[in-house]
Amino acid sequence: MRTTLDIDSAALEAARQLAAHRAQSLGSVVSELIFKGLQAAAPAGRNGGFPVFGSAAGKPITLEDVKSAEDEA
Repeated sequence: MRTTLDIDSAALEAARQLAAHRAQSLGSVVSELIFKGLQAAAPAGRNGGFPVFGSAAGKPITLEDVKSAEDEA
């Protein structure tokens, strides 16, 4: 789909360099970056009044994980 956007020149140049490095089209790289940015900006959920965040590894952090981290500190 074609559209016109007003993009910061430094951001456009960075996207062009990334596209060239990956041998991908500028459009596909910009689309990927937009989706990643939107996912990162998603607000945290709530569980019992506390904010809930996903872990980088994609697995829940257990009580044992917390105790292990405290022991290492």
